[in-house]
Amino acid sequence: MRAFSILPALLISGCLAVAAPSVRAADAETGTEIHLTQQVEREIPRDRLHATLRVEAEGTDPAKVQAEVNRRMGEALATAKHEPTVKLETSGYWIYQEPRDDKDKAAPPKWRASQSMSLTGKDFAAALALVGTLQSSGSLLEGLSFDVAPETLRATEDELTAEALAGLHARAEKIAAALKMNVVRYKTVDIGNAMTGGVPPMPRTMMVTLGKSVAASPAEAEAGESTVSVTIQAQVMMAPAP
Repeated sequence: MRAFSILPALLISGCLAVAAPSVRAADAETGTEIHLTQQVEREIPRDRLHATLRVEAEGTDPAKVQAEVNRRMGEALATAKHEPTVKLETSGYWIYQEPRDDKDKAAPPKWRASQSMSLTGKDFAAALALVGTLQSSGSLLEGLSFDVAPETLRATEDELTAEALAGLHARAEKIAAALKMNVVRYKTVDIGNAMTGGVPPMPRTMMVTLGKSVAASPAEAEAGESTVSVTIQAQVMMAPAP
């Protein structure tokens, strides 16, 4: 009989031993949960320049028109490659037949072709001087803009993340003190990537198509600054102060 009486007691104690961790886990989830958002911003200089230029040709023979574009682009690339601080990339190539004038249907059709190239560099003086040289040889300036280089953005991102985390922690502590509570733990922390305010549009005065009459002088431009921000969101668990 004694053996049978001991078994229920063992079963009960075993159940209590199993249930205890879940009870403690439930206790840890009690308290007050607050949601915080911390954003930090910094103005940093834009340190990279982008310029887009194109070469054009027109005529009645589409093969000759394309050959002329190829020749001009080859010369432009050869000139640009003499500046090692500038990264080159060619882009769109177009050729199309212009609409005929109804008043002169007997005239042969006219063809127009063009190709674009992009220049990217961090040495503004060298890049702008190259743009002026290419303009003087017949290339047309399509666009000019500035932004923050990826490596600069990553370095700023690390600094802003540390600043945002410190601010988030300080704010959580102040809120807890005001509520007569203690910060128990951070349930979740979501850290966003550094974001910039975008690339500013090219000044309207520089959007005019320029031809061979342009002197080989650097364009006037000011890079300015860009706003870089990092945002952190967190769920903070608080419990009444003892």
